[in-house]
Amino acid sequence: MKNLIYGLIGLFALGGTAAAGVFLSDEIQDAEYKIGETIENFSLKNLNGEEVAFSESTGSLGTILIFTCNTCPYAKLYEERILQLHDVYNDVGYTVILINPSNPDLKPGDHPSELMKWVSQSGYSGLYLIDSIGLFRRFGARKTPEVFLMDKSNVLKYRGAIDNSAQGAESVTDKYLENAIRALQDGVDPEPVKTRPVGCVIKH
Repeated sequence: MKNLIYGLIGLFALGGTAAAGVFLSDEIQDAEYKIGETIENFSLKNLNGEEVAFSESTGSLGTILIFTCNTCPYAKLYEERILQLHDVYNDVGYTVILINPSNPDLKPGDHPSELMKWVSQSGYSGLYLIDSIGLFRRFGARKTPEVFLMDKSNVLKYRGAIDNSAQGAESVTDKYLENAIRALQDGVDPEPVKTRPVGCVIKH
C-alpha cells in the first residue's frame, strides 16, 4: 500500500513539474515580441564598453536590428549583404544595428576584441552592440543571422530572414527584408510579415 501511495505521489509530482514546464514555456513565448507590438527601450554596450540606448539609436523612418555573430558560417555568408543594407538604408532613414548574442566563453571568436577586428577589416561604420542580458530571448531570436524591422514608431513590422538564399547573394530571388522596407515606404504592411531564418542556433 505504501508503495502504491508513494507511486501516486511521484506521478502527481511529475505531472506538476510537466505542467509547470508547459506554463513556463508558454510564458516565455508570450513574452516574445509579436508583429504589431512596440519595442520597449533597452540599453546594451557597444564594442568600446559604452552603454547605448535603443531610443537614442533609431532611424527617422525605421530601424533594422540584426542578430549576428563572427563565428557562424551562415552569418559569414551574409556579411556583404549586411554591409550593403547599412550602406543603402542607413542614409535614407533606416538605422542598421548589429547585435551579437553569442557567449564569448563558448565562442571566443565572438569576443568584443574579435568583433572590433571584423569592424576594422570590413569597414562597417554602424552600431555593433553586445547582448550580455539575453535580449535575443525578448525578441524571440533563435538564429544568426536573424533580422527585425521596426517602423518609425518602433512597431515591429517584419522578422526572420534577410532573403531566401542562405548560401550566397547570387542565388537570391526574394529579398524579404528589402521588400518589407519598400512596403513601409509605400505606407502598407509587409507581406509576408515573418519568414524562417536559416542560420546557427544562438548559444548564450
